[in-house]
Amino acid sequence: MKKNRRSVLAMRYIGQGLPSLETFCSLMYLPNPVCQKAYDKINAKIADVSEVLANASMKKAVAEEKIIDVTVNSVVVSGDGTWKTCGHTSLIGVCTLIGARLGRVLDMEVMSSYCKGCDSYKGPKLEPKYSAFLAKHQTFSRKKNHTRSAAGMEVCGMQKFFFRSEQKQCFGSQQYSE
Repeated sequence: MKKNRRSVLAMRYIGQGLPSLETFCSLMYLPNPVCQKAYDKINAKIADVSEVLANASMKKAVAEEKIIDVTVNSVVVSGDGTWKTCGHTSLIGVCTLIGARLGRVLDMEVMSSYCKGCDSYKGPKLEPKYSAFLAKHQTFSRKKNHTRSAAGMEVCGMQKFFFRSEQKQCFGSQQYSE
């Protein structure tokens, strides 16, 4: 099992998926290490652990940024966004909030105007079945969190940072709570 997790992690590191892992194994005369279901399960676990580590790292970065100047109860930040593809036509982008003094990431948000799960519905989209599908889908795994243009992703991400900054990262007087 450890070998399977490591092979999935290795593919993530190089930006590849299960088909590339299967190709690699066949070229090396190795059996396929995992099926799609196991690959998805391992991938989800890696994503969960990565998110926990990223949040802990960002929380630590905020604390260190606040220590720099204890006389002022504020943190100077810079925001930036990037897209999966060049130009302002991408369906996926990432916004980051960076501490101005230490240059560390204090917060991040993945912005997406596309959800593969939403597009998996094959029937007509004006029926009650579609509404039921969307209601169930939104509860579990909807990845779409942006409806405007790709150019607006960065602005939307910065607004999200502003509105959750005190609650999530304790920039202000409120304490962090989960």
